[in-house]
Amino acid sequence: MKNVLLAITVATFFSMGAVAFAQSSDSTAAREAATERYLRAMPMSRMMEDTYSEMSKQMPVEQRASFIAEMRKLVHVDNLERIAKTSMIRHFTADELNALADFYSSKSGASAMAKFGAYMADVMPGLVQEIRRASQELQSTERK
Repeated sequence: MKNVLLAITVATFFSMGAVAFAQSSDSTAAREAATERYLRAMPMSRMMEDTYSEMSKQMPVEQRASFIAEMRKLVHVDNLERIAKTSMIRHFTADELNALADFYSSKSGASAMAKFGAYMADVMPGLVQEIRRASQELQSTERK
């Protein structure tokens, strides 16, 4: 009887641990794993290559290849990836990160991401212009 009671106690203890583990699926380790999964689906290097390519379209054709080559040398993608990982782990839950990975791994997500560089190329000039305008307006109101 003692052995049965001991076995039930041990089994209960381990099952409580499993429940606690299941409830803590948003642990730092879970977020780290989900971030790695996301970055496999959406590599920072691919995003940067798209960015370089779209940025180069603002230049004469004969300068594009050298611009892209220089950007590849100068931009430290590993640093950007480290910064992104730290921020993702801080701000997103494991479920959110896994949802992003699911999306970017899907046919629709991959298609949307293939268009993201062109989208950013369209939006960025207006975004920069608006930020400059707002900054100038802020500076002029501070002087008064």
